[in-house]
Amino acid sequence: MTAECGRTVPVRAGWRPATPGEASSVERGFAPMSIVPIRRLAAGTTVALTLALVAGCGNITTPASSSASSASSASNASNASVPTAPASSSSAATPTASGTTGSAAVNTGSQYAQYYKVTGTPVTVAAGKTVKMTLTDFSFDPNTLTVAKGTKVTIAVSNPTPLQHTFTLDAFGVDQSISPNGGTATVSFTPTTAGTYYWYCKVPGHAQLGMVGKLTVK
Repeated sequence: MTAECGRTVPVRAGWRPATPGEASSVERGFAPMSIVPIRRLAAGTTVALTLALVAGCGNITTPASSSASSASSASNASNASVPTAPASSSSAATPTASGTTGSAAVNTGSQYAQYYKVTGTPVTVAAGKTVKMTLTDFSFDPNTLTVAKGTKVTIAVSNPTPLQHTFTLDAFGVDQSISPNGGTATVSFTPTTAGTYYWYCKVPGHAQLGMVGKLTVK
């Protein structure tokens, strides 16, 4: 060890102070060992720190870029198409049971007209009178009625047959079941719209066998 410029530094083996008139240690080729390692260490440390920072930059997300990404995601979510429910239609025609058609279609029972054949004597319904009707196996007696518009119709139905039957008149909301073997029932309604209507027995197959009646409203 020796002191140069006020500090102590290690020297190479064989180094000795210069005598008066002799060349200095640098001139003799004995440069102090401490200078080169210190410079190399500083340069190596700087390079290592630079490489570490460069390698880490790829994984760093700045607050500004993160906020931009979040805003972009929110914008995409708000622009996504949202399915809408199909608009409901309120214009479908619905049969009325009161006999007043209004804007709705009334089921007149015309789909059963092809099975209608006159049985018994046609009856004109008088105000305040009750029509007596008897059911046979597959017919109504009488099965033809005529009435003035606005007149209340009352029918007393009896069923002496061994079969279950109904008196069904869709246009005026009538659907009466009549028990077999002597069952009876009374139906009433007031037609308010002129036209031709058909009543029928809704037991499967009975209407097709001729159990259909016709009502004419004048």
